[in-house]
Amino acid sequence: MPTPKKRLGQKDVSQIIKERIVQGDFSTAGLLPPLRTLATAIGSSRHTIWNAVSQLCEEQYLISNETGRYKVHPRFIFGNEGDAPLNLLFASQGKGYLEDPLEAKIFQYLCEHQEGLKITNSLSAQPAEYTSSVKDFSGYNATILAAPWAQKIQPQLKTQQIANVALNPALDTPYSPFVRIDYFHYGELAGQQVCGDHFTKLVVVRSSDENSSIEQLYYLGLLKAWLRAGKLERDIKTIAVEKDLFQRLASFKNELQDSDDKNAFIVFSPDYLPELHNVLAKQEQWFPQAVVAIADEHPSLDELSVSSIGSDIKAFCTALIQQLRSQDDLAPSIIPGKVITRNSPQNLLGSDLNV
Repeated sequence: MPTPKKRLGQKDVSQIIKERIVQGDFSTAGLLPPLRTLATAIGSSRHTIWNAVSQLCEEQYLISNETGRYKVHPRFIFGNEGDAPLNLLFASQGKGYLEDPLEAKIFQYLCEHQEGLKITNSLSAQPAEYTSSVKDFSGYNATILAAPWAQKIQPQLKTQQIANVALNPALDTPYSPFVRIDYFHYGELAGQQVCGDHFTKLVVVRSSDENSSIEQLYYLGLLKAWLRAGKLERDIKTIAVEKDLFQRLASFKNELQDSDDKNAFIVFSPDYLPELHNVLAKQEQWFPQAVVAIADEHPSLDELSVSSIGSDIKAFCTALIQQLRSQDDLAPSIIPGKVITRNSPQNLLGSDLNV
């Protein structure tokens, strides 16, 4: 009588997938096959495959993307013998340090994963008025262009065979390749967080710049979520606030006199939160669970326990390195956002969520 074939357990499956990852058996994009296909190929149940894949995500062998598919962690995708090391310059705006929180997180992630990504990472943070030239990039074979002063010379860098990618260039600029925030999706995520039955009115706090293309995309995204929830656009009030502190306070006092617990708030910049809190708290109408900001981090977010729509740093870094390795072979990358919640006994939005 033949001996029954032993069914592979989670530990066995994890080891098999690990070996295939290290050997570079998956596609250049690093996508794993669907779990059903993987289960058939390995000879295990889908439940065991799912547990093994979840474990490998924790061990940073795999990551999940916005569609729910699993990908090989970039430290293995770009760690093959055929991949030349990248001597990388991160060119940004600042005065010797990174001013933008998102760029700071991306740079930190790249620094922490230099060995796995086969890069050496350097920083050049110059003021906005800085005039750049190709000489600034001598000695480097790759660069991430995170500032307008650097993005202006992208065509020249191509002629010098310096791999480059623009990070969050302006919407109306022709820079390519690039990796950019999906501003529409950020707005849509913000709208989804305040579309519960409890909220019947929405206040959108934006800048006074009506020509801001980014804020227009935020608004279109949140409007889509609001309307899909069966609510009406006429129940959305927009407050355009000025940069001046006292003007903001006056605007909030005037516009929010009739605010109640049916109001939800979406704030396009966390800089507006202190004044918004000041006015609503005096009216005893400040509810952290009713407020969502679009930002990665800001002191006010933590202080006031306000949830926000921020960036998936791993996804950004993966896309940036893929663009540098592939150059013209890839379409520009648009990175969706994620919900970032903060600890508060009153916060009803749940835990961090990658969408």
